[in-house]
Amino acid sequence: MSIDRTVQLKVPEGATNNDFYWIAIGDSNAPGGYTNVIVWRMLPGEVVTKWRWYFDYRAALYKVQNPRKYVEIRLGFETLEAIDPIAHEKLLLSRKITSCKAKITEWTRKLADAKVIMAKRSPMFPIENEPGYINAVNKLEAKKSELARKQQKYAELDNQR
Repeated sequence: MSIDRTVQLKVPEGATNNDFYWIAIGDSNAPGGYTNVIVWRMLPGEVVTKWRWYFDYRAALYKVQNPRKYVEIRLGFETLEAIDPIAHEKLLLSRKITSCKAKITEWTRKLADAKVIMAKRSPMFPIENEPGYINAVNKLEAKKSELARKQQKYAELDNQR
């Protein structure tokens, strides 16, 4: 006997494939007095389905932290017509900026760790001459320039308002 462990997503009535979803974790002292605590907006349907376990986990974590509260997960959707195009582009850019910053931090730390390891091994062969290190530094510089371009574009969108 096999057990189906897939989580079925209950799609709100009237939602289409072109809609964006929102998920909110809220609390109250009693059912009905609902207050949003954590909200994720403009999520594609695939993301909501794939990461449903994470939203359930966050709700459970919040419930453990606040045992006397009534915790609830709500799911809804909004159509593209209801979304301001500039706000949508700013949201996408902010996500890309966050991603660039994370990669820059990750690669900077890896390069620093590699320098420390190579310094302990052999001072005769500096890491700065290694082709892999040179490629990594070039990638890091390219990512930094990409971040600067995206931040400039975000500032331009901010000035349009």
